[in-house]
Amino acid sequence: MSAPDAMTVRTRATSEAVRDKLITRELAAPFRDSIFEWQVQFARIRLRKLAAHSNAEDRVQAQLDLGELLEVVQHRRLAFERAITGHNARGSLTDLRKALERLTEQIAEELRS
Repeated sequence: MSAPDAMTVRTRATSEAVRDKLITRELAAPFRDSIFEWQVQFARIRLRKLAAHSNAEDRVQAQLDLGELLEVVQHRRLAFERAITGHNARGSLTDLRKALERLTEQIAEELRS
């Protein structure tokens, strides 16, 4: 049996690269779609909490909403980590991981303030 020619090797490498990108896209999609919604929700809660016309009850409700949002984001962050276990976490997966970490930290920081 002869060794594969250069064209066959390149075709396989290209096919594997395309397959890896598709897998990465499928793994990231549900988390990528949700993170934007969570960021918007975080911004709205924060504005409500910091608004000049907000009263003590509004601020307490905002803190409760932030706590709930943090719980959801942390839960989904763990689900993301489980989903990418065994996959090469680079590129968009790394970016998504960093975005989830950053959002978690921002919500936690806002809860402390």
